[in-house]
Amino acid sequence: MTEFISFSDKATDEKSGILKDNGFKYSFSRDVFVNVSTGTFTSLEYVEDNPPEKIEILTAPNLTGQPRFAFNNELSENKKDELLREFRYSAPTVQTMRPLEVVTKLTEELTQAEIENEIRKEYQEKQLQYGKLLEYGKDSINSLLKEIKLGLKGFEKIEIDARIKTLPKCINKLKKDNEGKMLGQHASLNALNDIVGVRVAVFPNNRMDDVCSKMKESFPECKEKNEKGRCHKFYIEFDLGLSYKIIEVQVLPSLLSAYWDIEHDLIYKPTDIVFGKLQEEMLNKLDDEVEEFIIKKSSELNEIINPAL
Repeated sequence: MTEFISFSDKATDEKSGILKDNGFKYSFSRDVFVNVSTGTFTSLEYVEDNPPEKIEILTAPNLTGQPRFAFNNELSENKKDELLREFRYSAPTVQTMRPLEVVTKLTEELTQAEIENEIRKEYQEKQLQYGKLLEYGKDSINSLLKEIKLGLKGFEKIEIDARIKTLPKCINKLKKDNEGKMLGQHASLNALNDIVGVRVAVFPNNRMDDVCSKMKESFPECKEKNEKGRCHKFYIEFDLGLSYKIIEVQVLPSLLSAYWDIEHDLIYKPTDIVFGKLQEEMLNKLDDEVEEFIIKKSSELNEIINPAL
């Protein structure tokens, strides 16, 4: 039976999320976070006892090719060997590359580390901006939908939540938007339009039309994106005198929102599961199938309920 570990400590959740966003998996049997691709190992105790800035250091590229261990107490060589054997880590074969290839590879990795460090600084400098924009945006959407919410019947729901995208997710999104290539020298968080997000979870589905109509009426110039019928997104600019102005508002069925919360916890919160590449590919395929099923059943439920409205 699979056991899941959850943390009540919000700070620990944040720090474990930093690792999860950068390829680390949590082993319940060992109480360690592992990134096999970079050969980096750290204990839950170390994560709990150190600030996020120190945890982020563990996500930097491993330029030495040697395994890295971050624990409160120094591990014996036998303990290190046990971890390496258990997680089948073998050092990258950079020694088999020609000298010029090695220098080029290390230079590229070092440049990326410097760029990502500048993005980290930018994120820290703008955290207060993101917080102000989040609070203002959530309050604005709440006020905007107040009339609709007052008219809801007993079983109907409109739930509004908000979040700020974590730094590792921002860096991953910048890379994804760059078609998976390395970041350029001028990479900036201002290129992202979803750092600050508001989610509007709606039940039943037909109430999404009311919410979306209200959004379009109130923000006629905002950009929109409809993702395969799953989620309607609005990108709204709020001019609060800040350098970052955009809020992403997601309008989606409550059932899908609940699944996304479960999926997020499974991927980003520590469990005893250490996913390999094959398992991750299987999860991604299953994720699409589950979402299709939820959308289908949510629509069928809406059709059953609608005649009674």
